[in-house]
Amino acid sequence: MRALFGVLSALALSKVGNAIVMVAVPLFVLERTGSAAATGVAGMFSTLPVVVGGVLGAPLVDRFGSRVSSVVADSLSAVCVIAVPILAMMDALPFGLLLALVFLGGIFDTPGDTAKTVVLPELGERRGWTLDRVTGTSSAIQRSSALAGSAVAGFGVAVVGAGNVLFLTASMCAGAVLLIAVSLPARRESDRAARAATVFPAENAAAPAPAPGTPRLIAPDAAENAPAAAAAENAPAAAAADTRGFWFGLTFLWRTPILRALILLILVTNAIDSANLTVVMPIWATGVSATGALFGFMVGCFSAGALVGAALFPLVAARLPRRRFLVIALALAGPPPFVAMLVGAPPVVVLGVLFCAGLAAGAINPILQSTLFRQIPVDARARVFGATTAVAASAMPLGSLLGGTGVALWGLSPVLIGAALLYVLLALVPAFGSVWRGLERDVVNGPERAPMPS
Repeated sequence: MRALFGVLSALALSKVGNAIVMVAVPLFVLERTGSAAATGVAGMFSTLPVVVGGVLGAPLVDRFGSRVSSVVADSLSAVCVIAVPILAMMDALPFGLLLALVFLGGIFDTPGDTAKTVVLPELGERRGWTLDRVTGTSSAIQRSSALAGSAVAGFGVAVVGAGNVLFLTASMCAGAVLLIAVSLPARRESDRAARAATVFPAENAAAPAPAPGTPRLIAPDAAENAPAAAAAENAPAAAAADTRGFWFGLTFLWRTPILRALILLILVTNAIDSANLTVVMPIWATGVSATGALFGFMVGCFSAGALVGAALFPLVAARLPRRRFLVIALALAGPPPFVAMLVGAPPVVVLGVLFCAGLAAGAINPILQSTLFRQIPVDARARVFGATTAVAASAMPLGSLLGGTGVALWGLSPVLIGAALLYVLLALVPAFGSVWRGLERDVVNGPERAPMPS
């Protein structure tokens, strides 16, 4: 029990810190430069680390374990973040150095979050939790942390300024380090070797086969996902080392049709969301509030709605078709906030719209995580989750850059119109095509399955 709640608490502190950075950095750049284009560039540098961290971080999590990876990642992130306000006070923070610190501070977040996330299903099962309960609880904690962090950032920006509020992020990272260090046991390398030998015995190295009675990665009727099962079940031992990193995770995602479809969809929605979060909303907020502190409350209202949505998801997960639910959630989460800002609705109305949009968005992550956990074998989760994060986030830097460039060239209104229309089209995608039936299929995958080599 201590390990489960320790990891969840560390994840919460980490997300609070990330939420503060998410609000403070765009406002800090706008305050120093007054440029939408510069804000877009800063947004690109704040999202690019998610991609790089996903590629480089997952193999490190696999190699060193969740405990070491989380502690090191959060420690290094704290050092980079706290350097920003200190250098700003010394008047020694040129724009290039700010971008470098933003990049370095963010590059450790992805492996740190991956390290915490991949151990949750097994820790939850020890307590008798279902997978939906684990993903729902994790998502609710992350959303509530984002709510707390954005609210703290909003008040902090108004009181002490966008730069100084980053000191709080460093303290959150320090708390996460302490929690992981005392609650999560170190991984024993001998156990890893024993597990690897179970799956890939030397005498069958050329063509290993699952032990008799071992459950399949996917249900027998899920023929469309057979290539992924083949990749997991029949990978030769000679290639075992190659399966440790990003490319194994990327191949697994691409060969599993439902995961491929989900990632391509989220790839585009994340680009739009990134432009909205790092450029559109901060600029809109600074236009209606003196310090831009309203931005923190905008993020907070969305997070509050998402928290409620994530909390309700476990109650309705077994009653509603995931495919239909995803279409509705995307349609309600994406376009309405853009429309509200476009028509110049009063701030209180925009905050209400953001809350409702968050309510719908809160169910999206549990659906995605539940699908991933059902498709990915236990010992491959760090690699595949790292690849998933990197691929899903790969368009975010471009989204931020295009958002800033678009606002600088054409103004805010055309960007809002384009984002709303594109989101409507994306919301309709899961309604068509047989591949999306994979959302409804239960996949046999759990600790009882013979694990993948790590």
